[in-house]
Amino acid sequence: MKILLIIAFCIISGPVGCIDVFGYSGGIISLTCRNSSYGTRAKFFCKTNTRTKCVDMIYTRVQHVWAQKERYYLHDDSHELTAISRQLSLKDTGSYKCGEADVWDVKIDLTVKTHQCCLEPKLMNTSLGKTVNINFNYPPEYEGKTKIFFKLFSQPSSGGKPVVEVVRTDRPRGRFSISDDRESKDLSVRISDVREDDGGVYFCGVWNRGESLSYYSLFKEINLQVTVESTTTTTTTTEEPKCKVQSVSSGPVIITVCVCVTVLLIGGSALIYKLVHNKTQGSVSSSSHAGTNRTTTWTAPDFSNEHLVNKEINFSTGLSTSCRHCSLHKTGCNCMLPLRQS
Repeated sequence: MKILLIIAFCIISGPVGCIDVFGYSGGIISLTCRNSSYGTRAKFFCKTNTRTKCVDMIYTRVQHVWAQKERYYLHDDSHELTAISRQLSLKDTGSYKCGEADVWDVKIDLTVKTHQCCLEPKLMNTSLGKTVNINFNYPPEYEGKTKIFFKLFSQPSSGGKPVVEVVRTDRPRGRFSISDDRESKDLSVRISDVREDDGGVYFCGVWNRGESLSYYSLFKEINLQVTVESTTTTTTTTEEPKCKVQSVSSGPVIITVCVCVTVLLIGGSALIYKLVHNKTQGSVSSSSHAGTNRTTTWTAPDFSNEHLVNKEINFSTGLSTSCRHCSLHKTGCNCMLPLRQS
């Protein structure tokens, strides 16, 4: 019933004053209205009821600045009027008009549809410097139309445009390109050498040109997230001279420590050398002494010789004894002779 009323309204208004516009649920419509009587009065965009009365309107009195009301945007650039409606839903289907107050207007019949390709936003993740390919389908009625890739700015700053064209199928641009497979209704958007500011919300749409009204129908939303990969630095530790001076302020301390370490190293080396040397000498001396004891022999002296009387006898073993007035022919001799060593 609602559609029949819209058609009746368009018939009554005449074919010139009513223009059909198609959008998709979740998408965006960007309308450009023109008229030969374009002037400086306030511009507007609104939804109308059956009596062509505006029931939901956004307007602007300032040129070259974007006006915003909820999900609607309006811009007057002094020769054409642009109206944007975001986040379309089925209930947005209806009659609209854009124009200049009390001067002219363009009547619009908007139909919002649904398609499997456009039901949910497409989420993509990539990293800096990589190349990303974004693939998706488009509605069959857009087969022969030029496809355009847009970037969305939800909060335009300094009067900036909320939707900016990035690239189109018939006009590659820098790091961006689009390929269109019309047989399978597939689009592929390629972004090379991804940068951090490439992240954001994108839409793909088509351009429909008319005399008094032209419009973009943005049907597919893409959310691109660019991540910065963390760089893991592997540190290789190598031994360096302990006396390396790292800074001027710590130089004297480091030099003092180095001198102390050097003295300790030299002293320790000398001590170790001395201990090893003494041990070696002790081993050699013990061996020589043991050899001497094994080869020393002793023969008892001939006491028949009177010259030995009152003499002190020294033996190689270090033992000594004195014999007073002792001879072999006398008794009571106190002389103790050591046993013969073999």
